[in-house]
Amino acid sequence: MFRPHDTIVHTLAPPYQSCRLLWNSVADARGADIRHLNLTKQPPLKKWASVFAKRGNREHESPTDLEVFVPPGAKKFFSRQLAKYLVNTAKQLGMEHRRQYFVVTMPYLSDTVDFLPENSTLIYNVVDDYIESVRSDYLVNHAHFTLAVSSALTQKLKLRHPQCSERIHHVPNGTTPDFLNPLTKIPNDQKLVVGYLGSIDNRVDWNLVHAVCSHFGQQIALRFYGPPPNGKDRMELKRLENSFSNFKFLGKVALDGVPKTISEFDIAIIPEPNREFNRMGCPQKLWNHLAIGAPIVSTRVPEQMRFPDAIYFGDNPGDYVLAMKKAIQEVKSRDTSKRQLRKTIAARHLWSNIGKHAAWVLDPCGLKKT
Repeated sequence: MFRPHDTIVHTLAPPYQSCRLLWNSVADARGADIRHLNLTKQPPLKKWASVFAKRGNREHESPTDLEVFVPPGAKKFFSRQLAKYLVNTAKQLGMEHRRQYFVVTMPYLSDTVDFLPENSTLIYNVVDDYIESVRSDYLVNHAHFTLAVSSALTQKLKLRHPQCSERIHHVPNGTTPDFLNPLTKIPNDQKLVVGYLGSIDNRVDWNLVHAVCSHFGQQIALRFYGPPPNGKDRMELKRLENSFSNFKFLGKVALDGVPKTISEFDIAIIPEPNREFNRMGCPQKLWNHLAIGAPIVSTRVPEQMRFPDAIYFGDNPGDYVLAMKKAIQEVKSRDTSKRQLRKTIAARHLWSNIGKHAAWVLDPCGLKKT
């Protein structure tokens, strides 16, 4: 399906780093060009950004990264104009005779498919659980391929669309070599660093975090990193900061600073709520935490449950504290066997490998890059 130098992949998505890394890796695996259209809810300050687009092993500078403002209440018109833009610019760049693949991530872009070239290929990349909608159903039914980020979400899609099950595939998130640091941090026996880094809104069971802070006191320093949350999550974060001296919220970390930040964690936590949205997810932080090798304490959501030998589990405050005790015991024992197991799992899920797997899934003829 992906032949060297005859293919261009367009991604239509919010500026998710995982989406960019996946499709850059797919393009690398098959020598394709890549164009990202970043969908924003705010009017852009600058319309164009000049970035490096990859073609094979060569890099050339071109306007392949466009920030697109999604106007509320005009999605049908917006979808038509966006499709026209893609087709027209492909002609201007001399790409109209190449195979074109359009990657759509958001259900509200379902109208776009009606305006794409007839010979193009549509890929629906489902990165969150918003599949129970008419627009999402339309995309699954019309897409040549649907890629779901978690195994649970893949099964849910297949049950909802049995007629399309052969076109629905699991392609998970991954990590980068930057996180596979061979150095092992020597823990501080006086105070262990427990860390969380990632999105916070709708992704934290605060009762579990409260229990950890309360039970372990000054044995730990609990650090939370991520974009400032909204609503109830913001209030819970403030409550913890005001209640516990061992808890600190340190804000968002720049992408290039994430590997160094989480390498300081003695223990990583993923205290996701037991809600359908979270059960269907595949958190990016899972793969990054596996890569650094530190013990992980998580709730029992399906994607984490795929690795029972590498992760400690607890779903209520009491069980989560017990899981934390096991993680602390592992750190203090200086046993590196589980650390190496986690790194081995992460190494299998490098984005380069995920990209090759996705390219193979999308290639019904089993073509190899020549």
